[in-house]
Amino acid sequence: MPLILIAFTIIVISLTWARFKFFRVKSANSKFAGMIYDPIALTHVGTTYWYLFTTNSVSNSKIYLASVLYFIALSIFIWAASSVNNLNFAFSNNVSKFCTNGAFKLVRHPFYFSYILIWFTSTLLFNSYILWITLSLLVCFYTWTSILEETSFLRSQFAPDYIDYKKETGMFFPRVAQWKKWFLSGLNQILK
Repeated sequence: MPLILIAFTIIVISLTWARFKFFRVKSANSKFAGMIYDPIALTHVGTTYWYLFTTNSVSNSKIYLASVLYFIALSIFIWAASSVNNLNFAFSNNVSKFCTNGAFKLVRHPFYFSYILIWFTSTLLFNSYILWITLSLLVCFYTWTSILEETSFLRSQFAPDYIDYKKETGMFFPRVAQWKKWFLSGLNQILK
């Protein structure tokens, strides 16, 4: 499991960087949210590390699947980070712009999507009650934060554009219409 350990450590470093790069807003709400989020995320990370160091009975198929899912999640995370520049995120009432390019074309909240995929992968890999509980709490947190962020956009001068964006783009997962459009577009390219 050394490969999984290395991959997970790279992911933890990346998530920590993002926590302070993109998700740091100086408000009472953000401090309160940090008091909720940080202990839950740390519990999930710590539990995952504990299992990584103490478990030898994980099947090769689970290790392979986890490697692939971690790679996908990290790729989406990097894509999202490279898509944005100086945006205000969670718990900010100061909406200066919103992003619809790069990973944000895929889903409205690609950071949260990558995080959910990371936490889900760890949970699937070790199938622990603690990991299932923290995964559930983190998904609830990301949903709540996403709703707050979207409410800020809908109250801003960007509301009409954001409404259109919201109709076309899923919150955490691409809409079926997006998949169909991408599939047909790819098929057309192949058939040309």
